[in-house]
Amino acid sequence: MAESGKDTALLCHACKSLDLRFRDFPVAFTNRRTGEPNFQRVDTRLPLGTLQDMLQKKSCFLCRLVVRVLEAQEPGVTQRTTNRDPITLRETEGPITCSLYWCLKAAMDMSVPEQPELRSMMLGIECSSILRVHTYLVPRVESALAGGAETGQWFSRGRGSMLEKVGLASFWMHTCVGLHGAACKPTPIPKHRCLPKTITFVDVRYSCLVEQPLNCSYTALSYVQGNSPFFQNMESQASDLRLRQGLNGIQLPKTVKDAISLTQQLGMRYLWVSGLCVTQGNEESKRTLASMADVIFAGAVLTIVALDGADADAGLLAGRDQDQKWRARIGKGLTLSAVKTYCGIRERNSWTHETRAWTYQEMVLSRRLLIFADGLTFFVCRKANWREDLVTEGNETPTAFCPLLHMFMRDIEDEPYGHCIPDTYAGCVAEYTRRKMTHASDALNAFAGLSRVLESQMRTTLRFGLPVALMDWALLFRPGKTIRPRPGFPSWVWAGWEGGVELSPSSSADFMIFLCSHTWIEFYLDDEALGCSIHLSTLDMAREAIPTGSSSRGRYQDYFRKVLMAYVETSTHNPLKRFPDIQFQTVPTRLGPAIQSGLLRFFTISALFELEAQKAAPETLLPNGLQIKDRSGNRAGFLHLGSEDSDEEMKTLGGAQEIILLSERFGEHRIRFPGEPDPWAEELQIEYGVSDNLTGPELLRLIFSGRRSGEGQPHSLPQRLGRGEEEKGAKEEGGEENGGGIEDEEGEGPVGGNGEIGVEEIEGDEGEEGQGDDTDSLENELSCSTDDEFPEPDRMKLKRLRDPANWTLYNVMAIKWEGGLARRIAVGWLHREALDGVDTTWKEIVLG
Repeated sequence: MAESGKDTALLCHACKSLDLRFRDFPVAFTNRRTGEPNFQRVDTRLPLGTLQDMLQKKSCFLCRLVVRVLEAQEPGVTQRTTNRDPITLRETEGPITCSLYWCLKAAMDMSVPEQPELRSMMLGIECSSILRVHTYLVPRVESALAGGAETGQWFSRGRGSMLEKVGLASFWMHTCVGLHGAACKPTPIPKHRCLPKTITFVDVRYSCLVEQPLNCSYTALSYVQGNSPFFQNMESQASDLRLRQGLNGIQLPKTVKDAISLTQQLGMRYLWVSGLCVTQGNEESKRTLASMADVIFAGAVLTIVALDGADADAGLLAGRDQDQKWRARIGKGLTLSAVKTYCGIRERNSWTHETRAWTYQEMVLSRRLLIFADGLTFFVCRKANWREDLVTEGNETPTAFCPLLHMFMRDIEDEPYGHCIPDTYAGCVAEYTRRKMTHASDALNAFAGLSRVLESQMRTTLRFGLPVALMDWALLFRPGKTIRPRPGFPSWVWAGWEGGVELSPSSSADFMIFLCSHTWIEFYLDDEALGCSIHLSTLDMAREAIPTGSSSRGRYQDYFRKVLMAYVETSTHNPLKRFPDIQFQTVPTRLGPAIQSGLLRFFTISALFELEAQKAAPETLLPNGLQIKDRSGNRAGFLHLGSEDSDEEMKTLGGAQEIILLSERFGEHRIRFPGEPDPWAEELQIEYGVSDNLTGPELLRLIFSGRRSGEGQPHSLPQRLGRGEEEKGAKEEGGEENGGGIEDEEGEGPVGGNGEIGVEEIEGDEGEEGQGDDTDSLENELSCSTDDEFPEPDRMKLKRLRDPANWTLYNVMAIKWEGGLARRIAVGWLHREALDGVDTTWKEIVLG
């Protein structure tokens, strides 16, 4: 873009009237007089006119820059002559209009410095036809220096050469090492891990492969191998590559070659590259190193990430872009650059790296990332998030709320509260399962390193990728777009399905109440080595804190209290009370299929129901699935299928199918009677966000108590709400230390630890007749708080959650038997009343 000519000729009349000057951008983060954040100009709109008018102003640098930004984000927008609603995508009256608005994105770091700090405001871009423009206009740092600014913080800078990128990367790395301390140091390797004393590295000094201990200083490369022929022939050259200068005689892929050169320039000697350091033809070696991914990438001083390019021949700078395209001189002393957010960069690129399963754990396990994407360089560590085209060094605050800095999601973080950790697991599974892999057998191998970290954070064992301590929840994963069975894995685990899956949020208010009060199944997993089925509690690393002889409900209560350190009350509700005539048994019999790895055995309620295909209805946001019909033909439940499953595929699953109950589910709805609204449709709308009648995340304050007190015991809710009413609340709740719930004499829930369920042993259960003691206890607890702390609607929601009568649904699974083994078809929910008059049996299920 040319920038010659007089300053007055650079702008059209509309842009000139904005009177933008450099002095408008620098602003103290806090008001020097009041100490409050400076938000006076934030969101103030600066109109630019219609898009068609801006297209005609070819001599206006600002209009041309804005038009270029809009066209890059949404190609074809400049060809439209009428406006379009960005949400419904329907044509509307009037032209497309554009404007700028002032914003102070740095303020969204949620950190207020002790001293007023000068930062740059930014200009956001709005277009009436685009939902959100992911680009901001930021003054160049040269303008800041010329204008005498006190700091260059939050000003933009140009894209440098490879040599300049290396210098900036070296500065970032040394800043992190020197200032961030323990936060960015490697996690100590547990003593019980059996690891080899040495592994193979690339020695960049002598250009060969060498054996070195894991505690040496090294970089690692995260990239996509693709179809590069080099790696297919590597095994035959393995011995030659261990000779000094052995790598000089072969044609290395460009990405690997660039990483070796970068490692040298950063002053490092060793580099770990999977294609060179793992023997490709040795499956045992591949599995061993796959399980060590958490150690290898977390131990690397720096992980080099090549996002651009479809294979290893692309190089680190495959996505180079012209810096001049995205800047414009607005006037004397002011040049603006268009700085894209991560969403903007991601929309403009289709990175193969982000579609591959193996690269996911490499990204999230690394403590420092040097990322090459779209011709830019980014640095991400556990304390900071820096980028080449924006001056933010020295900003060590969390940046999750700043889209310019929040470049790459870190799904694994140190959670301040244990109850958030299951959501971390759910997020990792959702992101990982949407990715692809060359070999289906790697479904768990490519997740192995991440599994070890999740086990440590969740304080439980992962078997086939599912957390043992949260099995009732983990079994309820449902498909995203579409899933297909993956051979070689059980159907009850997400690894047994190709395609993205989702788990319901574990941070919702009903999560702990669900697990601690509305579950009953005792799970057993086959162990071929021992030749028997083993109760899941004996496989859990948290078994020392959770007695193996307690009921499933008791183990959940112990897990939340002792492991995740979250407040939870006991409950006397018996989910199986409505089945008094069934003879219950929980220990698997020896009459079923022979012991084999991957079989999950348990007893639960089983019944037959008719299923009917339900095609997605976009106008109501209802998804693809299977309707569950009651004996009168009414819609009584729903099974989730993929959003892209075809009609033919759904119809093959219709007809009579066996439905098993997994647990109770909060619903507050019942079967529709003539003239009444359809609760089935309402429940689906709640499930998919059309209605908001369920609990909100703000209820977390009512459910979770946070960390341990000085005595090492979980805080009770009355202790958190106020000491003044603590004693009174404790007396009204029965003086129980655990929060006032009423247990039976043996301290057990409805399911005993002896393999049998005694319905008559449950006392004090108000069940479906009323709220019982739990509700009274809740009211006493809430009386300790103020209206400001717990709004009335939230208190009412929690009351409904605590009332068993409102759990009117069951979580269910449709199964199909093949050769004596049951296979999962789909999961969903069923109205409780749909079981009235239906033949139900207490059945042993062997899921394969």
